[in-house]
Amino acid sequence: MVAPKASPRMPAEKRKEEIVQAAKRTFARKGYRSTSIADIVAQSSVGRGTFYLHFDSKREIFIHIIESYFDGLVSLLDQNHKAMERALAEGGNTMAVWVENLYRMLVYHQQDPELSRVIYREALGMDADFSNRVMKLDSHVRKMMRDELQMMLDMGGMRDCDVPLTASILYSSVAGIIMEYIVDHEEVDVAYLCNSLFAHHARALMPVGLDADEVLKTADVFVGSDGRLGKPPGEGGATS
Repeated sequence: MVAPKASPRMPAEKRKEEIVQAAKRTFARKGYRSTSIADIVAQSSVGRGTFYLHFDSKREIFIHIIESYFDGLVSLLDQNHKAMERALAEGGNTMAVWVENLYRMLVYHQQDPELSRVIYREALGMDADFSNRVMKLDSHVRKMMRDELQMMLDMGGMRDCDVPLTASILYSSVAGIIMEYIVDHEEVDVAYLCNSLFAHHARALMPVGLDADEVLKTADVFVGSDGRLGKPPGEGGATS
């Protein structure tokens, strides 16, 4: 059955967004190379001519989707980095900030699984243009993580380590969780992933002499199903 075409009165931005959403669905399902403009149009309520009013080619709309991912992620990472800088400068609860930042990162990918699938399954390593965008973001993330770890180390908040190597290990663990548990799964318990991943990070980085598991039991750094921090179940926290 042919999809109904958009009304001429539909605002241009709404038509453009409909095309973008249709493209994300199609790229996520069929892959970039197997997708045609006809496929994208068929998934929307606009005609082929309307598509070309907004995008010159399949590649252009693909780049638009990739850039929207980068813009959103960089904004989130900058917000997370500023929160950690404030906590470190003001003597705040860096553990709580760390787990909140991690949770926001996972939720960002879980909220738009089609976009995440396009990025991780299609854009990464696709060609030099896309790879340069990925490398630029990658460098940005790694620098922020190195800066945060160095500040924590300088303040005695973590055990002595090779900061650049540790940043790479932490970064890779988060990316791995996103790829394995979020990208190809519509339903995922993000709170559980966040708590488990953070616990491993804390055990690896906590200063020598502290029992990480005991600290985690009493600290308000357990993410509940509502995304709020508190103590874990059985330690005065929620039981659900």
